Parts: sequence; structure tokens; C-alpha cells
Amino acid sequence: MTGKNLPFRRWILPIYWSAVLITMTLPGMAQTTTAAFQGTVTDSSGAVIAGAQVTASNIETGLKRTATTDAAGRYLLNQLPP
Repeated sequence: MTGKNLPFRRWILPIYWSAVLITMTLPGMAQTTTAAFQGTVTDSSGAVIAGAQVTASNIETGLKRTATTDAAGRYLLNQLPP
């Protein structure tokens, strides 16, 4: 082993393990503890209903979230706690 490679070898192991530890924590950051509902509101003939109010209610906590459908009858209720 030559003296030129020694500084490089001294830093490679800590850099390697730092990269491993950072990579292992990334999947945990991507996990969420909220839910979402999405859908389309239609009438009995299948026509979409724009401007309809859609409400999700949690009976245990009393939490209510409301969304209004868009021109295509679509709604999205996101960031709902478990």
C-alpha cells in the first residue's frame, strides 16, 4: 500500500456508512398517517353534478371535512387523520 492511497482509504468507510444510514431513513420519511377520498358525484342518470358538497365525518372525534365538486363532478378530501 502506498502513502498516496492512505488519506482516501481513511475517509471512504465513514462516507460509505453515512450514505447507508441516510438511505435507510428515506423510506420512513415517505410514509404518511393520513387518508384521502376521491370520487365523482353523479345523479341517477349518470350525469355529473358540479358544485355538490361532499362531507366526510368522523363520528368518534366529530371532525368533518368538506369538499366541493368541480365542473366534472370530481372531489378530493385529503389529509384526513386516521
